[in-house]
Amino acid sequence: MSAFEHDGLTNLLFPFEGAELDMGRLAVWRLQTHGQFDGTWLSDYVPNRLGGFVQEQGPQKLQKPDCRLIGEDGNISSLIGIAARTLRQNGLDEQAKEMQERIMGGKCGSYYSALNVIGEYVRISPGRRNRA
Repeated sequence: MSAFEHDGLTNLLFPFEGAELDMGRLAVWRLQTHGQFDGTWLSDYVPNRLGGFVQEQGPQKLQKPDCRLIGEDGNISSLIGIAARTLRQNGLDEQAKEMQERIMGGKCGSYYSALNVIGEYVRISPGRRNRA
């Protein structure tokens, strides 16, 4: 584990290289505990709060739009609809269609796999119920 301070917060980094993890279950845990720990993936934190990884300097990569899923109805169809709507509202119609086809086309074998695919397209953030 590594710790660093940024923006007045102490951040903990848990590297999982070489560990066998069920990333879907880890994603669900992150969603369920977001209100307590404000956890996020390093791949979202670095580009959106620190300005990007060193190798990303130069032409900016397209950032994933924020999508308020945490605290929303956990039905996967509902979450897909919210994520697809967010993508379309941000001019990413092709990505919305691609995401839906990947999930609904039979390639996702579980709820957790579908959440992982959604997370590839949008940055999952708190929904209505967790807002102060």
